[in-house]
Amino acid sequence: MAEKYAGKLHLMKEEAKEKWGELKETGVKDSVAKNVDMLRSKVIRGVNAGEDYDHHYRRKTRKELLKISAAVMGIEFAYAAETAFVSPTLLKIGVSQSNTQCCYAQD
Repeated sequence: MAEKYAGKLHLMKEEAKEKWGELKETGVKDSVAKNVDMLRSKVIRGVNAGEDYDHHYRRKTRKELLKISAAVMGIEFAYAAETAFVSPTLLKIGVSQSNTQCCYAQD
């Protein structure tokens, strides 16, 4: 049992030595950027569980973020208008309150 852990420690030590040598060769900035990219891709692969969704996790431009925000704002505005105007309109035309609630259940 102790050999199992000693073996793992030895492998970790060798891996740390390799990374230290690589860090000395490439410099800190390159190594950090490489490790961040590696960690990001590892997390994305872990979340996706083998499926190919890498294109969804790219950084969005400001224009794309504005488009997404505008779409969400439009959806929220439409929902707010629906809740504000549909119930009074249905009640005015003679629909009972219980049937008015059924309209919202169908949305």
